[in-house]
Amino acid sequence: MARRPGSRPLGATMAVADDDTWRGSLSGGCVEGIVLDMPRTVLAGGPRPR
Repeated sequence: MARRPGSRPLGATMAVADDDTWRGSLSGGCVEGIVLDMPRTVLAGGPRPR
């Protein structure tokens, strides 16, 4: 069976720093770009997501 990208297990974490570095993963790479937009906006002084 081929391995495909997908969500990480419940409890997976990702940390984003103000220098735009990040560690951890929430998926197999398919949603990280979307997920990173929220903390980048907040770190740039934008509103916190709801």
